[in-house]
Amino acid sequence: MIGIRFKLLAVGVLILGLAACSTDATSELEATAAGDNVARFFDASQGNHFHLVLPTSFNFGNVNGAAFESNLGRDAAGNGGTKPLYACTTGSDDFVSPDPNCEGQQAQRRDLQQIGVAEAGDFSVFTSGGSGRVPLYRCVVTGVGDHFLTNDSGCEGQTKEALLGYLLAP
Repeated sequence: MIGIRFKLLAVGVLILGLAACSTDATSELEATAAGDNVARFFDASQGNHFHLVLPTSFNFGNVNGAAFESNLGRDAAGNGGTKPLYACTTGSDDFVSPDPNCEGQQAQRRDLQQIGVAEAGDFSVFTSGGSGRVPLYRCVVTGVGDHFLTNDSGCEGQTKEALLGYLLAP
């Protein structure tokens, strides 16, 4: 099931960022698997952070007007000792959760082509740290309610909600 979601995400990524891809589009569709990059972007016009799971060959850059902020690490899917994370939404904000029911909120399964840019894609994290792994935290901008992902345990000066797990180092 995760593989299917990644294939659909890859189509969305190609629609949003085809000009930024450096390899053949056909190989991009088939390249989505464990080890793909989890990248963070910020759309200043909407005041919203979002993440995309991108093939490792994707050239980081702006996506549909949103600025690339960070390559957080690589998807851990297909490895032992992992758990899935799910893309969710509450109101106008998107977030990532280990709960397949999105903590009582709505699972995010929107078409990237229709919404332009938004958090998209389920991916997996390791449940414990180790060599070659980086932590992944879910944080929120206090007063604004904008959720974002980071490797910084201090949440870049914002409020930490959870340690979600560990990604493969970028």
